[in-house]
Amino acid sequence: MSRMGLNPFREQRRTLADLAMMVAAIVAAIAVVAWALLSN
Repeated sequence: MSRMGLNPFREQRRTLADLAMMVAAIVAAIAVVAWALLSN
């Protein structure tokens, strides 16, 4: 039976799409926090 799971030692390829998704997620999180703090 083979073991399943995440191999932390495998080579990771990062693309421009990965970077764009990370930036979009961070911007969205900051926007939601700002909206929550500024809305009364």
